[in-house]
Amino acid sequence: MSDFIGQYEVIRLDGGLQLPRMRLAIESRAGVDGEAVYQAGVHGDVERLTTSVDVATWAQAELLYRQYVEYIGATVRIFRAGFAWNDVDYILLDVQKIRIANMLLAVGGLNGGYTLLRCAWDVKPERRL
Repeated sequence: MSDFIGQYEVIRLDGGLQLPRMRLAIESRAGVDGEAVYQAGVHGDVERLTTSVDVATWAQAELLYRQYVEYIGATVRIFRAGFAWNDVDYILLDVQKIRIANMLLAVGGLNGGYTLLRCAWDVKPERRL
């Protein structure tokens, strides 16, 4: 089973995602004893995922990274081992290239390539399905 961020399949997806959850706001005022606690609504945190994918050449890695950057702002599903992660849609806030590396010996992978693209993705849960 493969991992995906939206339409992009990767050979490795690292990081964990928390479910959106109820947030509380605590209010206190100077000179007044006690505090008030209010439900501030259900929100999720910005999380960072890292991915790796193999491609044939350095140029293809650069092209794929540019496609990732154009994907910023999209709402996607994230799949781990073929299953939607937390049944939540995520908005892609940012993607950064960590490294492009040539490999002397590659075994397996998705594309049979000898170049590895590693990226960091910042995502935020948008809504629960």
